[in-house]
Amino acid sequence: MGLYFGQLALYSKNVNELAAFLSELLEAELRPADNAVRLIHGHFTMIIFEEPRSVATNNNMMVDFFLESREELEELHQKAQFFTYRLRPTESQQSIENIVSNIKNLNVISYFFVTDTDGRKWKFSYREA
Repeated sequence: MGLYFGQLALYSKNVNELAAFLSELLEAELRPADNAVRLIHGHFTMIIFEEPRSVATNNNMMVDFFLESREELEELHQKAQFFTYRLRPTESQQSIENIVSNIKNLNVISYFFVTDTDGRKWKFSYREA
């Protein structure tokens, strides 16, 4: 069976803020899409909708991306830290570490987490061959 990732659909209280955050972090192109914003990357697509008032946000979701090398993981980590520092964490986040975790090494896998503007966790990983 051929199974492919279509697109990731997200809801946000502030579509433009989340789209700008993810676009810069993931180097994805922003495109308007009716009542939403689409992020286009060479390997995936996301669409972000305005959160309907009748829908409670569930930010327990976590997305896990794999990078091709340890160097790419470290470069993305540095970029995320810089981007977060530039945005200045809010009082509720208090520090950069609450937005971008340190790189963790667990046997053959290395990873870190980034928390977006809606509180979702994004995991970026590298697995040694």
